[in-house]
Amino acid sequence: MDYLYSVYSYFSGAKFDAVQFKTLCIEGPARMRRKTMKKRNQLAADQNKIVGLMGEGRTDSALECIETYMNDECKFRAYETLSIICEQLREQTKRVENFGVAPDIEENVLTLIYSSTRLDVEELKGIADMIRPKLTADQVKKLDDPSYVNQEVKEDIAYSKIPDGVKYLKLIEFCAAKHVACELNEAQKQVLRTY
Repeated sequence: MDYLYSVYSYFSGAKFDAVQFKTLCIEGPARMRRKTMKKRNQLAADQNKIVGLMGEGRTDSALECIETYMNDECKFRAYETLSIICEQLREQTKRVENFGVAPDIEENVLTLIYSSTRLDVEELKGIADMIRPKLTADQVKKLDDPSYVNQEVKEDIAYSKIPDGVKYLKLIEFCAAKHVACELNEAQKQVLRTY
């Protein structure tokens, strides 16, 4: 990790190292795949925990865990999109090096920079540090306005309140898969009737 930081800090100046940039664009998606695999294993354990809580009659605790579960699950979509962006940037390395960030890749670059500060993926931070000096003055202003960022990615990496009905449906799905009774109170059943 410290090695990556030293490399990033070295290259974050005016010099643009195309080889290092391409390397980060390859390593970033690889790290996101590893994080996804690890998180999927954790989510499988969390699912068992949620079903166990329902088996114990602790519905409120299960619902709290469901919200965290569903927010973590959304990050998978963000990782997929960011991996595609990294691949696109890798293919555009010479163009970025020579001409800066063109309008056709601007949203993707702004999305990557935005995400690099919100996700724990060191390579994204390195790519952002290297590409930031290549932005035009207008593009730098857009960094302060999240409306220029891919909205799906922005929503996927933000922790959001999950509607109760959606949580109840997910809870029922988990319990059905494990053949555990899903006991909801009357108010919760009433919410489900609207879904």
